[in-house]
Amino acid sequence: MCDKFLPYSVLSKATLRGKEYAWPFPAVEEAVTAAVASRLATFGGQAQFRIPEGTCELYWLSADSDKRLPDEGWDDYVARSAAEVLAKFVAMWKQTDFTKEARQWPDLNRLHTQGVDLNQCLCFVLYFGTEPTAPAELSKADFK
Repeated sequence: MCDKFLPYSVLSKATLRGKEYAWPFPAVEEAVTAAVASRLATFGGQAQFRIPEGTCELYWLSADSDKRLPDEGWDDYVARSAAEVLAKFVAMWKQTDFTKEARQWPDLNRLHTQGVDLNQCLCFVLYFGTEPTAPAELSKADFK
């Protein structure tokens, strides 16, 4: 869904698996900033390691925004959701030993022992949403 709204320069830094775009950690802020410029709300995301053998999801390492408030204007929600996700993402990035987390998976542990820099496989899936045309509640599942 975000591929219809985000510029190619931002999308080209992401990888696509299924319907999920994931950015290398250093490109997350740029992706969220581009979403704000495109009037997309940032619902949040989660850390993953993407390797040829598959995707190792770190679902417990996520950064999500709070739901839109009943009287909150769309542009206010877009700005707030982006700020919330970025703050939580940066805190998670600073506080987490991702190599330790990666070594829980046999494939990633094998790559690590072979000298592969696992940070090259680390990414963050982001979920965005457009302004609803109906008052129905939005969820991440609506935009995968």
